[in-house]
Parts: sequence; C-alpha cells; structure tokens
Amino acid sequence: MIEVQSGDIVEIDRLQGRWVVGTFDPAQTPHGTQWRCFRPNGSQLLCMTRAPAQMTLLKRPTFAVGDTVTVGGLKGVIEALIEDRARVALAPHTRLIRKGFGIRHDDARIEPPLWQLSLENHYADHH
Repeated sequence: MIEVQSGDIVEIDRLQGRWVVGTFDPAQTPHGTQWRCFRPNGSQLLCMTRAPAQMTLLKRPTFAVGDTVTVGGLKGVIEALIEDRARVALAPHTRLIRKGFGIRHDDARIEPPLWQLSLENHYADHH
C-alpha cells in the first residue's frame, strides 16, 4: 500500500485519467481510510473517494516559499506553507463586479489547499 498525501497526482485502479489527492475522508470502509480525489472535467471538478491501495502515485509536487503559482487563474507568490495549505500573495489585479465596475486588489492574500495548487500548477504536466 502506498502512502499518499494531499496534492499527490495519482492514477486510480480501473479508471482512466489522473487525479489529484485532496482531502482525507475519516470514514472507514472495507478498503480502509480513504481520500477525496479531484480532477477537472471541462469547467467542473469531479470528485471521487478512494483508498490509497487503489492508487498509483505518479508525482508528488512540492511547493516552497517564493514559488510563483496560479490560484483561481490569478498569479501569485507563496509566502508561507501552513500544514496542508499555502499563503499566497496575489499579484495586483482588478476583479470585475459588473460591467464597467471593478475592485482593485493591490495587497490580496489567499490560503488555498495544496491539492488546489497541484491541480492548477502541476496536473496539466501529466495529462
């Protein structure tokens, strides 16, 4: 059995395509503990719960302070790693709230989970 962690890119037995290991599911099943795994499907995100024994590890992306990443389509730089999340300082940007009106963000920060960073920044490398 492999040990998986949030952000790993895996294949799942009998399913085509690659998945990103997301959040731990504390429910016990005949397969043991399970993880929620995600993958893009057009503009949607598919989610499936599977045990590590059903996964084959393809890549374990790593992130470090100072890395440039994309979060929700916005560029940013990792300022800190906090357990299974990262604090990212986003580049200055304007969010359109309706036609002709926007909000300027010059000092925005976000703390996405590492699985989201893997999905946006490493998944395409293996698709």
